[in-house]
Amino acid sequence: MNALLVLAIMISSSTDARLAQAESLAKKREIDAAADLYRAMLKDGVDGASIRYNLGTLALDQGRVGEAVLELRIAHRLAPGDDDVKHNLTVALDARTDRLAGEATVDPVRVVGEHIPPLAARLAFALPLALLGALLAALGFVDARRALLRSLAIGCVVLASLGGLAYAARMSVESAKEAVIVVDATPALKDADDAAAVAFTAHAGLFGDVVDENAGFSRVRFENGLEAWIKNDALGFE
Repeated sequence: MNALLVLAIMISSSTDARLAQAESLAKKREIDAAADLYRAMLKDGVDGASIRYNLGTLALDQGRVGEAVLELRIAHRLAPGDDDVKHNLTVALDARTDRLAGEATVDPVRVVGEHIPPLAARLAFALPLALLGALLAALGFVDARRALLRSLAIGCVVLASLGGLAYAARMSVESAKEAVIVVDATPALKDADDAAAVAFTAHAGLFGDVVDENAGFSRVRFENGLEAWIKNDALGFE
């Protein structure tokens, strides 16, 4: 058997065993031990929607709203169609203290991208291109039914264009650096300086895009468009 295949099987088996162990600990209400095991898996490079969902759910059970929002938003990014993730994320968001004034800013491209699973976006773009390449190659060798091949090629161009739009929308999500307040409360400052004036107090679970960084601070644009500087040690990053 191929050595790489053997290694992959061993890694998969080890991952399954650790996931089962963590789930067992969680069922026995050994929450801290279960969470530590999930975090150890992340540190070892093992990631995925289920790990993030379980970590977020454990944090939600213990009232750690900021951590719950962070992990569940990552889980939703990885598995946008998962109803359990959506439900628990809604619960976590509803548990937040902050209710910022004003309406949430909406980027329609990001909204579309958030509903497209990562693998689906890549396949929607790559598969039509691969088929198009095969059809174009066939045109040079197949004398009969060239009109049909040309029609199929045109169809692939259309599908590739649509897939490209889906891929671009998904990339707008994956390329964004987002931050979540993970501490109970922290000052939202007007500048990247501990001595700067406080604009407001940000509480656990508030999130937004990172638009600038400076000396241990991140400038975060929150859901309603309001921007403020937050110390990095008060943030978790998606």
